[in-house]
Amino acid sequence: EAATAAAPPAAPEYFARDCWLIVLTDGGDNQSRRSLPEIAQRLRDAQDATERSVNLIIVGIGLMPSLTDKMKELAHATPKGAYLHVPQSGGAAAIDEAFKVVAQLLTAKVLWMDVHDGVLAVSDYAGQVSVCNIEGERNWAKQSAGNGGWMCRSELGGPDGRGGVYHGHSKGVTKYAFGTGDEIWSTTTPTPVMFGWAGAKYLYAGTASPIPVDATVSFFSRNDETPREARIMVLDKATGQPECVAICDSTVFCTAATPDEKLLFAGDAGQCVYCFDLENREGAAMGEAAPRVKRLWKFRTTCGTALSMQCHGGLLYIVSTQGTLACVDLADEAIEKARKGAAEAAIDRTAMLSTALPVVQASSTVDTTTDTTNAVLVRCVRDGGRLRVRPISHNFDKGWNVQFPKDIREEGAIYVVSDLTKSVAGGFYRAVGAPKKLQPVPAAGVRVLDVAAHQPMQNVLQAAGLAFQKGKVYYEFHKKETIQAHKQVMLRDKTSGSLYAGEAARDLLGLNDPARPRDATLTPVQLANWTVFVQSTSSNRHLHPGSQCLVDLR
Repeated sequence: EAATAAAPPAAPEYFARDCWLIVLTDGGDNQSRRSLPEIAQRLRDAQDATERSVNLIIVGIGLMPSLTDKMKELAHATPKGAYLHVPQSGGAAAIDEAFKVVAQLLTAKVLWMDVHDGVLAVSDYAGQVSVCNIEGERNWAKQSAGNGGWMCRSELGGPDGRGGVYHGHSKGVTKYAFGTGDEIWSTTTPTPVMFGWAGAKYLYAGTASPIPVDATVSFFSRNDETPREARIMVLDKATGQPECVAICDSTVFCTAATPDEKLLFAGDAGQCVYCFDLENREGAAMGEAAPRVKRLWKFRTTCGTALSMQCHGGLLYIVSTQGTLACVDLADEAIEKARKGAAEAAIDRTAMLSTALPVVQASSTVDTTTDTTNAVLVRCVRDGGRLRVRPISHNFDKGWNVQFPKDIREEGAIYVVSDLTKSVAGGFYRAVGAPKKLQPVPAAGVRVLDVAAHQPMQNVLQAAGLAFQKGKVYYEFHKKETIQAHKQVMLRDKTSGSLYAGEAARDLLGLNDPARPRDATLTPVQLANWTVFVQSTSSNRHLHPGSQCLVDLR
């Protein structure tokens, strides 16, 4: 009845397709003898009747393990369901903490994010997957057939050379083209996809435990220890076809494979970690098209349920529901000791984290410099109402954006970086090295003189009470001219009015480009962003009326 109730009129549009049932129980408050599949079927019926996602969150207080597992199965049978365990000794404070998590579940939209080649792929509760560029702008978004979407993996290239974004949801797995979002293939899974791992050739999609349709045992019976098999679907990344299946005893929360894709690891809702031999395939079970792979071992963790894992260097790293980062030794010797019950005691590193560690604070300030030696210059410009950073040094595509911290961007500012590297797919650059802001010449260090009529430079200086000093006076560039290598220039930004001098100014004009002569010929049409002033070696140079000259007072 609660599931079929209409959503409040003021509910955000996002929740228009969602209903939530929140249950608080200590395991002794239920008198119903309905079986597990009956309860699950009622939830499905409510979902069909309302055409919304009906989700069950159970907060269990001090439940026995056998009942806890059944609670998890029922909650995870709903698209966005969750089971939250509260220790009997936790008291009201622990219940308050659990309901803070409930609040997060009700309001959260994003389930997973994956970054590849600077492109961000995001999956959400509504079954949508979105891909954003380095500026945070959406390239494309697609609605998959199912809802949910904890699994979101992206890649360029891949076995078929097309790249893709792999989205696991309540109906299965869908592959979209990395660049355009076009659907490449879609594979249905028997139960909702929870999480997955992408290897070089295969995709490993962990799924939820099914609710058996022939179960007669009461859901709340404490004597039913029947495992609820959950599958890890091993899919060919090019075609989406199942290659083999790995079987766990409960809903699979995470998967990972070794780089050579010979071993597969998984973590389930029963706080267990598994290892499978992907090269040892047994016969397919009845009703299954793909063969099963051999399970090598299964161990229960001592730190809760693994939510994420990764294999590296013969070690398996997991992050658990208890907020623990744990490392598992995968060496044959260590596994054999564990089989015999003689595993070495885990080393607790918590004390190391209690010591004072350096804290890095976020900052919107940036160091300044006047040194552009062997550096690359980029500039912050306004484009369509947004600030972009683009290269201005030679040998770079001036139309490409640069991946650059947004909180230090300042319109018109010029930044110095060590280098720019091209993204794998092209289209943008990544800045290398800590960016520094190019320091303009201080306004007090330069005097600006207006030229009213055609006259020698010496006359303009005398009228201002100044004497000519070789190398200190700059005339305004206004016609095609060759600028010798020994001459310095000053540049004035037409947008910001900032002045730049020295080798930095020559870099900004491209005069230091190794591909061009040091004595470079420029025309005013090339200088749309700058007013250029050239160092004068003669006081008799005639100045153009309406122009200016600069005197370096530093």
